[in-house]
Amino acid sequence: MITLAALLAFTGFFCFYNTSKRQKLSQSLGIEVWLQQNPNRAKYLGGAQFLIALLLCLAAAGFGAGIFSFFILLMTAGSLVVVLAPIRFLNYKILTLIFVLSLIFELI
Repeated sequence: MITLAALLAFTGFFCFYNTSKRQKLSQSLGIEVWLQQNPNRAKYLGGAQFLIALLLCLAAAGFGAGIFSFFILLMTAGSLVVVLAPIRFLNYKILTLIFVLSLIFELI
């Protein structure tokens, strides 16, 4: 459940990152073009993903620890997006591999 919350926090932050007008944004993923052309929808989508990730953290760890773990996930996801997105390291294959490995380690 924490893996899914981390994925949602990561993709939610990625949605907000692609609505920025300050950065020169890449368009290596197909979804980036849509996010940049529809900033209002992207912000609603990112906010919904943040809310679902927060609810998953609350369900997994309780109230106080869930909020704390959500903010830790949010800071980690934000740092990774800001560092990895400009060098175009993010693609579907890498994200899927990381998610599957993390899910396997969580369930073992």
